[in-house]
Amino acid sequence: METSITHPTLRTPEEVLAWFRAEGISIVGWCRKYGFSRNVVNSLLHGGMPGTRGQAYLAAIALGLKAAPQPAPAGETNE
Repeated sequence: METSITHPTLRTPEEVLAWFRAEGISIVGWCRKYGFSRNVVNSLLHGGMPGTRGQAYLAAIALGLKAAPQPAPAGETNE
């Protein structure tokens, strides 16, 4: 699964759908290219899923709906 897609700004689901339409990208085609479930992506884009865990979280990052987590600076821990 290719999830190393980066976006300079976050998008709303409506912006992602508009981008797909403008570029002639189908949801199914995008899902095949990046290895995500069509049902998960449809749920993210049409409001049924928040994208907080698992494949939904990774798909939300790949779509630009959520920011990718930033690694902690070297030597810093959460303890």
